[in-house]
Amino acid sequence: MKQKKMRFRKTTIIFTICSLFIACERDIDLNLPTEEVALVLEGGLTNENEVWQIKLSESAPYYSNSYPPIKDALVMITHGNEIDTLYQTDPGMYQTIDKKQGLVGESYTLTIKWKGNSYTATEMLHDQLPLDTVAAFYLAMDNGFIEEGWYAFIGADEIQGKRDRDYYEWKVFINDTLYEENGILIDTDEFRDVGFWNILIDPNNPLAQQKEGILPRPIVSDFTEGDTVRIEQYAISKNYYDFLFGLQNLQNSGGPFSSPASNPPSNIVSSKTAYGYFRVAHKVGGMVVIEE
Repeated sequence: MKQKKMRFRKTTIIFTICSLFIACERDIDLNLPTEEVALVLEGGLTNENEVWQIKLSESAPYYSNSYPPIKDALVMITHGNEIDTLYQTDPGMYQTIDKKQGLVGESYTLTIKWKGNSYTATEMLHDQLPLDTVAAFYLAMDNGFIEEGWYAFIGADEIQGKRDRDYYEWKVFINDTLYEENGILIDTDEFRDVGFWNILIDPNNPLAQQKEGILPRPIVSDFTEGDTVRIEQYAISKNYYDFLFGLQNLQNSGGPFSSPASNPPSNIVSSKTAYGYFRVAHKVGGMVVIEE
């Protein structure tokens, strides 16, 4: 990978979608039946060597400021012939004792036992290539149609001949703080040539085709000289992509004449109501320091 130095009126719950608990919080309102307390799940694993964490809580009425952690659950992740039990380290927070690394092509099944009920969710870890480029460019005022300023972009190839379509999520950190102004950032590679991967752009001269109106498609632009921009790209399943797309709809709903948005689809299987998603994702990334 090249690193370049350039520049969501019923009872509801709110739960935090925290991508593998990397110091990030996103509040989402979900419609829930008033008569049932539901399990709410957050967390998952990646290909990186890290502690696997699952956060469990109970749903709560909209006007409640308390979302009780689930402190009496049995939590396990099964993969291959291995079963990893997750132990509670803080109220509602369960994690493996040791760091674990997800393996590409492996399926992972989360099992939760709580109040005599069983909840399961299965995801496979998909593959992707590393980012070739994480860089930035400065666009002057005279470009004609895009605001002046610094723009960060990535460059990456794809694994050929394996799948018809791949699904991705991005997270951007500016000076180690999660940048959330753009909301949930997801896409597919159906139109990869004009996507975030910028495969038609020369990373060493990103403005070479500016006169023809061809510019890199940036991930983020709200930063200045001296900032450090870190971009993480996650290869995710179609089901998780659909879940995030549902969250986007929740975030964008709520106008005075809009209909109540439906809850995003979960991969949790149970006879009881449950919300959230067990996420398994392949992570790559890189950073650029914004210097003139």
